[in-house]
Amino acid sequence: IIGDYVAANTLSLRPWPTDGPRDQHAKFFQEMNNAGVCQVIPSFHLSKFYADMLLEGLSQPRTDPSSAFAVDFQRFGASVNADLLGDVSMVAWTVDLSLDLYELLPLVGGDCTITKLSEAESFQRYMKLLDAVQRWVAGGASGVAPALASVPFLVPLDISRVPWTEPQAQKKLNIFLKCMSKSYMDGGWSSIFEDRGVARARWLFSFAEPLQASYPFGNQLANISEAMLEHQSGSGDRAVVMLGTQALKTGGKNPINSVNLMEDYDITTTRYINPYVAYQKVEEKAKNLDGFIYDEWMDDWDRGTRGPFFLAAKDLIEMKDRCGSRFAHDDTCSRVVGSSGQIYPEYFGLVGASSQLMQHCVIPRFGYILFGTGGVRTSKKCAYMAPSSPWLFASAAMLVVVAVLQVARLLMKWCCQDKARADRKQDRASASSSTSQEQTTPSLGYITVVPTLKALQGEHTIELQSTQLKSGMECGWWLCQHT
Repeated sequence: IIGDYVAANTLSLRPWPTDGPRDQHAKFFQEMNNAGVCQVIPSFHLSKFYADMLLEGLSQPRTDPSSAFAVDFQRFGASVNADLLGDVSMVAWTVDLSLDLYELLPLVGGDCTITKLSEAESFQRYMKLLDAVQRWVAGGASGVAPALASVPFLVPLDISRVPWTEPQAQKKLNIFLKCMSKSYMDGGWSSIFEDRGVARARWLFSFAEPLQASYPFGNQLANISEAMLEHQSGSGDRAVVMLGTQALKTGGKNPINSVNLMEDYDITTTRYINPYVAYQKVEEKAKNLDGFIYDEWMDDWDRGTRGPFFLAAKDLIEMKDRCGSRFAHDDTCSRVVGSSGQIYPEYFGLVGASSQLMQHCVIPRFGYILFGTGGVRTSKKCAYMAPSSPWLFASAAMLVVVAVLQVARLLMKWCCQDKARADRKQDRASASSSTSQEQTTPSLGYITVVPTLKALQGEHTIELQSTQLKSGMECGWWLCQHT
């Protein structure tokens, strides 16, 4: 779908696998290349070590060679070597942690020297982590991750977290970008954007587009692009743009319809096409944008209101974000983007996902190639789910137990039936024996007759013996009826 329908040539992947079978990774990269997606942007899990600093109350990360931070980053650097990627090339790399502009932008003053950011512990921890990463990469061939030294580092910044209701929000954002791009020696706030030629760091701006068609994505991108041009130094500040669109929307008051799918089967796809067209116009004018990424995924529902990156928050509770779940869509986790646009970060995605029978299915939510020309046929692609081995073993064990119980139940039932049948035969034999015995003893009946003829006068007794009648009374009754 990404290669044929979106016509994209690059994947930004998170999380990035640093362990596991190499043949599986190689197979995945080969499938990417076969689909025409021949470039990749890996992401390092920096948020894990930021969370560790918060958990342990550290102001400095542990960076000694035996620390988990150093070991994991070295594994990450080794996993992106060209011999492991095959025909897929790495064009940049990034991390999964962004500064929270909603908390930090109000602390920005009118200049790099007039700021309260030094009081923000989240900002200081974030910068120390990035400084450590940059030192390791700057070592080149002798560094911890030599494969990363020749490609740009993309610094994530979630623009959708800008508090636009804050006075002079745009001006403060411009000052923030300017001071971040200046080195410590020049009075700036970081050494991330030092000029290293082609491998100079770039911004990775993340935007979130609400449902409202009036959302000024193009204007915001143009303002930021112009701000980078004003304070550029050396080869100039550059950026890659990431944008997410919603896959669901709020429904009615009925809990069953609290959220509805936004699949574009019968309507226009302008909410996907227009942002890319706006990006092209800004890039053509400013010449300082290096790529456009659609934030597209299906299985990361627990990102909540934080968006595509973890946010460098003040504590773990804020960083974790209670909104979002891997097991249910939560329609209470929206936030305002821009001035009034409601956005649901956990619902971003360009592909519709569904399950039927034993299959998982995906289908594009658009009818035109996004990064090219021409229409596409929105056919559904399905694949059978392969259960894991532990579940297979557990299911097989349950089937065996059920089968044994059923066999035992049948055997007990058969035994009880045989015993009951034998008892019934014995009862019938006894009843038949007693009946035959009773029938061999004749029943006797008597009746006294007094004739009226003189020749037969006197009392005469007639006796009846019968084995058919059950008693003497029946014999007497029979004689009475027949005389």
